[in-house]
Amino acid sequence: MAASAVRCKPRMIDEANLRRRANSANARARKFGAVGTITWQDIADALVAAQGRCQNEGCSRPFGGPHGRFRDQWVISFVIPLSHGGPCCRANMRIIWRLCEMRRTHELGVRWI
Repeated sequence: MAASAVRCKPRMIDEANLRRRANSANARARKFGAVGTITWQDIADALVAAQGRCQNEGCSRPFGGPHGRFRDQWVISFVIPLSHGGPCCRANMRIIWRLCEMRRTHELGVRWI
């Protein structure tokens, strides 16, 4: 596990969960023909940088409640969506709340494969 990831909540930084999410994001990037890949360490570092809060502009809602309910409600979002030609890299990635991502994809007209 990445040294910086130790500071986050254990369930959010479960290595197997992060590996699964990285593999899923990389597979989606390949379907869209995007360049680059992300690793689970990139996701762990992004979670630490997010400090348990949504990184969407104007939101900063915390991930999860006091008892861990909905703790896993974060998603990997790309500033320039993969479907619009954005790269799959750490610089283009951010961690945001699931509902913010749903609103954002609707506004941008992002297509899902």
